[in-house]
Amino acid sequence: MATRSLTAFDVQAVLLYSIVVYWCNEPDRGVELLDEAVRMAISIGMNRKEFSQTYGHGDSFFEESLRRSWWVIYITDAHIAGSTHTYPFRTSSIDITTDLPCEEDEYESGVSELLHMFISICYLDVKDKQLEPLDALPLPCQLSN
Repeated sequence: MATRSLTAFDVQAVLLYSIVVYWCNEPDRGVELLDEAVRMAISIGMNRKEFSQTYGHGDSFFEESLRRSWWVIYITDAHIAGSTHTYPFRTSSIDITTDLPCEEDEYESGVSELLHMFISICYLDVKDKQLEPLDALPLPCQLSN
């Protein structure tokens, strides 16, 4: 049986699971899972600048999401290290060349655009099936107003 290569999505899944397990009163298992997420991320190069450029497929929003995934790993690792008084933490000695995340408003504008495109596609699909249309649905940025 052939095994598939690890992806950033695999890393994200293990990272999220590690956070849930840690905060569901299983800190030792949560730390083990975080160790695995860190190992996986480093093995595919998520800590390197060229990772998001290579796997982002020229999509600046997706590239930013990949960078943010690495930084969530780093911050989660630091947070848990602080909570458990463990230093140095796992990612503190790793060579990191990944750019820092962009400004939040820049990122959120990309999220709103993508969500609006998705909703538009769903609307067209719904419209073709003669179901209730979604044309009055507000954009996420309009929900807070």
